[in-house]
Amino acid sequence: MNYNTLEIDAFKEIGNIGSGNAATSLSTLLDTMVDLEITEINVVSIQDCQSMVTTEGQGFSVIHELHGDLNGIFWFVMREEDKQFLAECIAGDLNIATELVLEEVTNILGGNYLKALCDMLSLKIDLNPPILSEITSYLGSYENRINQEQILYIKNKLTINQQSVYCCINLILEPDSFQFTLQKLGVSH
Repeated sequence: MNYNTLEIDAFKEIGNIGSGNAATSLSTLLDTMVDLEITEINVVSIQDCQSMVTTEGQGFSVIHELHGDLNGIFWFVMREEDKQFLAECIAGDLNIATELVLEEVTNILGGNYLKALCDMLSLKIDLNPPILSEITSYLGSYENRINQEQILYIKNKLTINQQSVYCCINLILEPDSFQFTLQKLGVSH
């Protein structure tokens, strides 16, 4: 299913609000300037999403399940080398497991994106605790519940201390939730 410019722009606006809030939260946490820029956003199929994500390189994947007015998953993916840099920026010399640090980053990113969505559309969504996953293993267990043709793919460039890393954020909703979101945005098919 193809989406027009208005529909993609509606998702971009939510993404821009979420990324601005997430950058502010990360800047506060790190006590340094953080820039979070959306470099690509589109609605894609699950096959295209997995292809885009795996071309980023094998790495770190975190899934948060969503429940409430919308049901689905928030899927965060980052390359292994970018994961290590981000963990070092946040944990510094502290002896904290990389995965725990990055789970918190996904809480910040996911929470801010979802807050922007909830605020804009007057929704209530709960975000479950993160689940670490191989890039495709968890999606395989979820595929029968999601709309496989309508995944919101957001590629972000995260810059900390003048070094940039990339991460992919994917909002994968159950079919009724995706259509409900489009209706709430006033751009439904």
